[in-house]
Amino acid sequence: NLEAMLRKKAEDAFELGLSYFREGDWTQADDCFTLVRIFETDRPRAYLADVFVSFNREYYNRAMASLLRALDLAKGPEDLKIDRFIERMYAGENFEAKRREFLRTLEKVNLLATANPDADQISILQAYFTWLNGDLATTRNALDRAAKHPAAEDLARRFGKLQVMLKEVTDNPASAPS
Repeated sequence: NLEAMLRKKAEDAFELGLSYFREGDWTQADDCFTLVRIFETDRPRAYLADVFVSFNREYYNRAMASLLRALDLAKGPEDLKIDRFIERMYAGENFEAKRREFLRTLEKVNLLATANPDADQISILQAYFTWLNGDLATTRNALDRAAKHPAAEDLARRFGKLQVMLKEVTDNPASAPS
């Protein structure tokens, strides 16, 4: 049936996008995740993948917009994760090598947040990436910092949803990503 065919096409495009991401081909990865967004209008995973792609391309506003759209679609914190994202998205000979690649992204967002303490969007991206890393103290600090400088009413509303979701996991460490 058509629904099953679209799910298969979305899955194939997502996997191909992850492959391009591992190779550092941001343009091709972006194209694949755009297709996934067309096929899966009700799921956040293509938007989450775009957060990574856009961040690596230094399109921080787009990364933030994709994170906000993913938040709109997420029903809970579990929906804000790409299953096994480190092993699926990062290149490396083993898990530790792949994890080091993710930690480079995390280091970059932390440096940006330190250099731009009043940039609420960078703080929200920092909160997301540090949450994925299981660093709940930094997540909470980044959320608190961002809450002081909401850019707009809509951002504040969406940020509130992120804050509630991430507060839930910072208050319950067992639910944090592993």
